[in-house]
Amino acid sequence: MGFFDFLKPDVSAEDLYREAEQCFKSKDYATAVKLFEQAWDKDPDVGDFLSLSACYYYEWGTSKNETRCHELAFHGALKGNAQSMNNLAFFINTGYGCTMDKPKARKWFEKAAEKGNRDAKFTLACILHADAKDDPTLLDRCYRLMKECADNGRKEAQENMDKWFGPVTEDEWKGLTTVGMANRGYNWMVGKEGFEKNEVLAMRCLKAAAARGNAAAYCNIGWLLDQKGKHGEANEAYFKSANLGNTTAMINLARSLHNGWGWPKDDNGSRRYLQMAHEAGDKRAMMRMAEFFPADEVQRLSAGMTASEVYARACDVANGTNGQTRNAALAEHWYGRAAAMGVVAALYGQGVVLDEQNRFADAFNAYLDGARRGNTDCMYVVGTRYAEGKGCTRDEDKANEWLLKAVEAGDQRAVDKIYELNPNIERDRKVQFMLDNMRLCVEENFSSEEYDVEAMVRQLINDEEYEMARKLTKRCLLEVEDDSDELDCLEDMQIYLAYIYYEDGDGNDELDCPFYRLRQAHPLIVDLSQDFVPYWADTYMWLATLYHELYYNYEDAEVNTFSRHRDSEWYGRQAYKYNKLAAEEGYYMAMYRTARFLIDGDVVDADYDEAYSWLQKCEGYCDDLPLYWLGNMHYYPEYGRENNVLARKYYEAYKEKYEEKGYNKNIITDVYAQTLTNLAHLLLRQESSICDSRARDMLKKVVESSFDLADALYGYVLYEGKGGMKDRTGGLQYMRKAADRGDLMARQFLRNYGYSV
Repeated sequence: MGFFDFLKPDVSAEDLYREAEQCFKSKDYATAVKLFEQAWDKDPDVGDFLSLSACYYYEWGTSKNETRCHELAFHGALKGNAQSMNNLAFFINTGYGCTMDKPKARKWFEKAAEKGNRDAKFTLACILHADAKDDPTLLDRCYRLMKECADNGRKEAQENMDKWFGPVTEDEWKGLTTVGMANRGYNWMVGKEGFEKNEVLAMRCLKAAAARGNAAAYCNIGWLLDQKGKHGEANEAYFKSANLGNTTAMINLARSLHNGWGWPKDDNGSRRYLQMAHEAGDKRAMMRMAEFFPADEVQRLSAGMTASEVYARACDVANGTNGQTRNAALAEHWYGRAAAMGVVAALYGQGVVLDEQNRFADAFNAYLDGARRGNTDCMYVVGTRYAEGKGCTRDEDKANEWLLKAVEAGDQRAVDKIYELNPNIERDRKVQFMLDNMRLCVEENFSSEEYDVEAMVRQLINDEEYEMARKLTKRCLLEVEDDSDELDCLEDMQIYLAYIYYEDGDGNDELDCPFYRLRQAHPLIVDLSQDFVPYWADTYMWLATLYHELYYNYEDAEVNTFSRHRDSEWYGRQAYKYNKLAAEEGYYMAMYRTARFLIDGDVVDADYDEAYSWLQKCEGYCDDLPLYWLGNMHYYPEYGRENNVLARKYYEAYKEKYEEKGYNKNIITDVYAQTLTNLAHLLLRQESSICDSRARDMLKKVVESSFDLADALYGYVLYEGKGGMKDRTGGLQYMRKAADRGDLMARQFLRNYGYSV
């Protein structure tokens, strides 16, 4: 110890160990050994001391010390160091610094390998290879460990892979027959008798057995190659095996030839190999013959059978009856054979089993053949298939043609199907009867379904069959032209014709425009009696729509030029009257229109409470416009319901619904623009940065459109920097523009900021 060493603080085991590792890395081994030993004296648990063990083993900075080397390796192994475990296993396996104990060494090699130590894996693979001579099942793990080492670039491992897992050596043949080697390959192939499934080892053994002429080995080689998609090579193996008498190879080769796998499709060759297998006593051969060549099998089995017997067998195979196994593919050929022998019904059966195989085009052809040969069931199916376009091109005319033939043949199903495919047949028949017998219908006063012209007209209108409805209505009105008292529902019929004109005009496409259609409808409703009560409730809605159009299009459609026109307010009063009646019947659009009349106060006295009630009832309908007006009634003070929370709620709901419908984002309606403006105003009152940002975005959208109603507010948010950067110049421009148009809000803003107005 130096003179002043007693003044130095005590050095910890950790610091000593850390400094020792640094000296070891810089190859100052003598100092490293000294420091490691000092650290060990203070606290052995400070590290695994793998580097110190290496120094004693390789005599780096110290003399060789086998006992100390083993002791340190054992310590490192207990600390969990994989390399220490491998070193300890090596020492115990060779008796280096300790007593030799190979079983114990094996355990430490296993532990090191589990920790991922590649040296341990290589050593284990070598041990397993030696042990595999007595227990071949160990060879699989040997192969996997050695291959991992080889894949990681270890040259010795690569050499061992070539040496150990190449062709079987003569030493490995000792004690094994050719059959034994083939069986070992089979066990590797399928993983039996304690062998892990391993195709590499399987192929190694099978090739060795095949080289000595083992037929089963060739066959199994073919199977392994088939699994990898190497069908051509597989066929070569099957071919060699088949020539050595293996029936499985014969059947497998027949399958490949039938399917065209690896070699060109060759059904004659396939039949030849199946026949060879059959003659060799393999019962599977005939099963495959029936599977691959069902037509041949049916031809063979049906020899000497009558047509009815063949048809009966077809039904049994199709249904799995009378001892036959159910087989749609085979039944197809039995039915085909029966059809060829003159049993027309067999074509229907053939179509059914083809359908079962999802071969719809083939099935249709079978049905069509049967239909042409007079089978009623086939006629019906052909008609339905043409209607569906299933297995053929959809053709309604051909569908009806074949269904009518089925009806003529007595098939009641075809009658029902015709009505299903042509739901208007019965309706059109009734309409024609009414047209031909209108005098009788009027005299019967529409007393029954057969004579009820009014009900039929309404049905046609609801089906939008306006041409037929117009024809029937005009024929009825013409019938009672000379005596209107003959028809109790005369006014109803006039309203129906008016509504037809409104929706579709009078059939003159050249004059099909709103003005023309309203002019046609006008005289039919303008003189409607004040005490008119329709038979059908929705007639109110039709009248409401007609009067509503006449009122709101009074100038645009030049209603004031119509014969017997009234003033605008008269049409408005009529529109309000019938809208309210329709609203009371539950029609949402009528509710909305009624509310608007009560809000506007132009035709009837304003009544905001009643309007609000109607708007609530139709909330969520009528393109969501009621939501907008509910928002207005809570936003504007003049409606007496000012409530910012509810106004915002309804405006938000309208905005969401409008945007959900996917309207073109570049097109903004006046209602949507007003909604955004009012909603932005409400959001700005919240004094929230998030609300300010939303408001700014909404106002920007409006000012960038064709509407200027948001200019004042947008100028304000720019000037104040609400929801974004301040822009006093731009804000002032927008506010002045709005003020010039007389916008009171803009003028107030300008005064507040000290600008002249």
